[in-house]
Amino acid sequence: MPLSFISFERATTQPSLLDKTITGLPSKSGLNNRSHETKKLLQSSKAMRLIFYICYTFTIMSQNQYFRAGAGGVIYNEANEILLFARADVPSLWQFPQGGMDHNETTEETLWRELFEETAIKQVDIEQVDLYPEWLLYEYPEANLPQPKDQNCLGQIHKWYFLKLKPGISIDIRKASDQEFNQCRWSNFDDLIKHTDNIKHDVYFKLAEYFSSKIRS
Repeated sequence: MPLSFISFERATTQPSLLDKTITGLPSKSGLNNRSHETKKLLQSSKAMRLIFYICYTFTIMSQNQYFRAGAGGVIYNEANEILLFARADVPSLWQFPQGGMDHNETTEETLWRELFEETAIKQVDIEQVDLYPEWLLYEYPEANLPQPKDQNCLGQIHKWYFLKLKPGISIDIRKASDQEFNQCRWSNFDDLIKHTDNIKHDVYFKLAEYFSSKIRS
């Protein structure tokens, strides 16, 4: 998913996102060597931020670089607890289920497929679905960039869904086909943010704020 799919509103009203983008540009673009004064200028007005947004979009597209698009789910219960999952490959890291879109899938189709593959939870197990209003992205640190076949992938961008589990539904991740997770537990966002990958912190903070203000009863 190229950066051009990030909404213009986000690009022109969130200087912090652009500051991260400026400092995180691939070195071969040359743009990440801008001076501190230039960065301040780029962030000084909505018009200048628009100019940078357009230039950066064309830079990314010209290099065939992209953010992988997908969907993720925040599963919660009547007690407003959220369901956390421990990665099988890194058991100390906890996260929400998420995954990339297959060809011709919608984000909602991706959500239900990935949810079942990773957790064995089915769509019929969910009684309420709420969509987070924006795409949320995270960038890979340079040291964690994928291997050569995906060297142009800068990170991931997802549509997120809040999924209220029906009462009485039991979860057995041993039935999941992907075996991506080896544990799950009911907890809260504070616990999640303490025990997840740093690159997902900003995404989970935004989901936590939305859950607190719009979802939890």
